[in-house]
Amino acid sequence: MIGVDAGSSAVKWFDGKAFGLEEPPAAPLVVGVSSATALVKFSDYPVCKGTNLKRLIVSDVAAELSVSPSEVAVAYCPVERLEKGCRFLTFVEKVQVLNSLREKFKELSFLTVDAVGGATAGYLLFGESPFTVLDAGASKLSCYRVEGGLITGFELLRGGFSYHLPRLSAAVERLKGLFKGKLLLVGGGALSEEFKGELGKLVSFEVPEIHPFGRETPLFFNAYGLRHLRRFRCRAFFFQRSLFNLDFLQKNRLLLVKLAGGIAVSLFFFTAAQVVQLVAAKRDYTALKGELYSKLSELLGEKVVAPEIQIPQEIESLKEEARFLLADRPPLLLYLDAISRSVVKGLKVLEVEGDIKSGRFTVTGLAQGSNLVDAFVANLRARFRKVSVSSTSQVKGGVKFTVTVSGVKLGR
Repeated sequence: MIGVDAGSSAVKWFDGKAFGLEEPPAAPLVVGVSSATALVKFSDYPVCKGTNLKRLIVSDVAAELSVSPSEVAVAYCPVERLEKGCRFLTFVEKVQVLNSLREKFKELSFLTVDAVGGATAGYLLFGESPFTVLDAGASKLSCYRVEGGLITGFELLRGGFSYHLPRLSAAVERLKGLFKGKLLLVGGGALSEEFKGELGKLVSFEVPEIHPFGRETPLFFNAYGLRHLRRFRCRAFFFQRSLFNLDFLQKNRLLLVKLAGGIAVSLFFFTAAQVVQLVAAKRDYTALKGELYSKLSELLGEKVVAPEIQIPQEIESLKEEARFLLADRPPLLLYLDAISRSVVKGLKVLEVEGDIKSGRFTVTGLAQGSNLVDAFVANLRARFRKVSVSSTSQVKGGVKFTVTVSGVKLGR
């Protein structure tokens, strides 16, 4: 893509490496029309996008200018979301002006305003940081503020930098409300020492210098940005060529036919290969499914035809049997009976705490002597798999102890 700044005094272009004046090389072009003849305004609408939005904007502009909707064209982009709808920056231009550009630049792909290119170039330099561009051209002074990748303020003064030089203080006074962040001076005025000298007395600014333009950067600043238009959020286009534009199809009919044929052949072979893989996968799946059903039938003792239903039913049935028969654990009375039969004379059991799920119980008691505790523990070891003395202490009534038991032995 080649960025083309179709200014009122000269045409500037940049293709990524080379740049020049007047006629650009024949290639897809991004053209920016001079804002000197454009109407620039901010407007609020109840919708933010859709096919009817452009008609609404054109109708609104035509009514405001008292002209036919067919006589004006608009380029716009949203700059702020409101409580109901969006605020748009809108550029309005005569259709005949745009038609003359489309006739002049046969390879035109995008048509917008030069200021969008300048805003894009500044965005490439400063990113999300706010900045202001003062474009001092041969036929206008345009000033616009850019914040967060959006043009949030715009003022246009008719008459070029030479015209405003004698009354520059009044022009700056009118524009300074837009100034925020760094002020970039571009356009022909940036190459005029007299204009820069007078402007420097009123406000601080800087003249950008970008490779490969060097000192001529102010002249090609907009063209540089237009070439990189896709990297900016404000896509305000008067015209955007469609891939399926009739001219494009006619010029590239043979290429498109060959491309379509190649894609069709590729899809045929790809689909055939996918079908073969699918048939093989289905065959393997059917064999595996039959083997799985056979094994499940052996385990359940019945023919399995719907495992997603039969298996959960069988598992639930086994759980019910286990809960009813207590097949997975001895009953509670068996634990209590084994502890009770281990008690010796002169020893009292004060508390038994535990649960049948874990099969672990803690026995707290009081014995007249430590030898009785030893005898009680010995009896417990005969009836339980695991017995441990947690604590013993001498108290007023004898010896207080805590013993932990688990794993009752059946038949003891």
